Amino acid sequence: MSRRWVVSLLVSLLLLPTAAYADPGDPVLEYGDAGEATIDAIASEVGIAGFIAAPDGRSILNFSPDPDVSAFAHVSADGAEVTAVALPGPGEANFGPGSSLFAAYRTGVSTTLAKYDEAGVLVDSFATDGETDLPVSVEAFPSALVADGSFVVVGGGSFDLDELDAWLVRADSNGAPDPNFGAGGFVSVLPGAGPGVDLQMVVDIHVVPEGYLVVVLTRGLGGDFVSVVPVAEDGMVGFATELSFTAGLFAVASTQLPDGSVIVGIETRFGDDDTFHLFKFDAGGAQDPAFEDPAFLELDLGSRIYLGALRTGEIALGYNVGLGEHYEIRLFDGSGALLGDFPIPFADRNGTYNYGIGPVWHDGGLLLATDPTAFSSGTPDDVAIAKFVADESGRFLDDDSSVHEADIEALAATGTTRGCDPPANVRFCPADLLVRKQLAALFVRWLGLPAATRDHFTDDNGSIFEDDINRLAEAGITIGCNPPDNDNYCPDDLVTRRQAAAAIVRALALGPASRDHFVDDNGSIFEDDINRLAEAGITIGCNPPDNDNYCPNAPIPRAEIASMIVRAMLLFP
Repeated sequence: MSRRWVVSLLVSLLLLPTAAYADPGDPVLEYGDAGEATIDAIASEVGIAGFIAAPDGRSILNFSPDPDVSAFAHVSADGAEVTAVALPGPGEANFGPGSSLFAAYRTGVSTTLAKYDEAGVLVDSFATDGETDLPVSVEAFPSALVADGSFVVVGGGSFDLDELDAWLVRADSNGAPDPNFGAGGFVSVLPGAGPGVDLQMVVDIHVVPEGYLVVVLTRGLGGDFVSVVPVAEDGMVGFATELSFTAGLFAVASTQLPDGSVIVGIETRFGDDDTFHLFKFDAGGAQDPAFEDPAFLELDLGSRIYLGALRTGEIALGYNVGLGEHYEIRLFDGSGALLGDFPIPFADRNGTYNYGIGPVWHDGGLLLATDPTAFSSGTPDDVAIAKFVADESGRFLDDDSSVHEADIEALAATGTTRGCDPPANVRFCPADLLVRKQLAALFVRWLGLPAATRDHFTDDNGSIFEDDINRLAEAGITIGCNPPDNDNYCPDDLVTRRQAAAAIVRALALGPASRDHFVDDNGSIFEDDINRLAEAGITIGCNPPDNDNYCPNAPIPRAEIASMIVRAMLLFP
């Protein structure tokens, strides 16, 4: 990322209103072409199998036009790049760590796991030339996939229940089955389906702190039902909760809320009327008795149900009404209460059809996979990903009342800060006090500091910030916290305003000041650094409107360091 591009981005962002960027339902015109990314033809029929959005705004649309082939399209976070990848058999793709992509598909008697880069090219270093066969039966087919840190978990099912039930396989970063998961990497999720069952398959896999929460669909002569099954890190299968209905089960979907709980949506059909149900499970697989199933009826022919968890904790449920005439998105809170309808995009388009919902936690957006022309057009070139505003908070939910919001949002847009609640990173914690290890990470990202040649300190061993701390020391921006030895960094100590001044002055090699800017730093060994910082325009003081104090001994909040770094970026590109 060039410094000139960063400055241009900062200027444009700082000109935006601080309180809100847009209203829910408004198109994000910067995405793709005026708010839409078009997916060119992949196959002769659309056959949408599923839509997945990453928290950072990237998305994957899985195609399964017939029983023998499949494909997926990867859309970049800005909607500008669309990459289509054809798969040699039925399957689907999902995101991996970083910019990688994974796909699982069946060819002949084998179920294959493959790894791709973001351009859709097989990663040669994964398994053998980017592909590996999974240890499952010849009757198996993959139906779900999730990348869990250094592991990839593939789930699937079988039409031959005498030989195979719903299953999971976990592979490591090299594509080898994990010997510490089940039996050589293989787990039967619901063993012993029993007579009369003709299909059992994994619908979704959700990563939870103790392992996985797996949603399984079973169809048979005795009726259809959905099971929610906890599976531990070692592959141990826990107690399954079964959801069954008297009406015909038409569709199943699930989504994971920011608190880690899982919402399962079920659509049942009686004639042309559909009833939608929602259920909530905690990360351990226990059903929440306080969650009220809204169970509402749609008096017309519907379609497959779609669920999306907004970063605000609301549940978005989408479905088509009639033969593609329009679709609805209804919002529910964490207790199951109906909050209302999400403003319907494309209200002026007759025949628009919805293929999926993908909330974007990175900026509060909402992605919709749509057919923007007539219902059942049958041409994949009509499929598009459209982006809308889901909430008006911008990048983070918790900085809306802060005078530093514009700076925080601008800093996040450059990638210098990522949030305070990983992996969701939907909050910045502006009032939290900055600690020294966080300062190191901020400066390394801001300045693009190179790798260190040695380990500088003894008290950061094993910390995820150790590399950042060493880079900061190698650049001469920090000298340690225990003079004269300075072999400790004190990574968890709070950063004071005077220390922040010294770090920025060293980082930018700021020149001397022409005068004394503050009255409360006299006699401090940091007085010269503080004056240099003020002279450069990076700080204005701590007691507005007078601003004749700097408060050198006060710990610095995360919001204030964000503003300092943004000013430094603008003044010293």
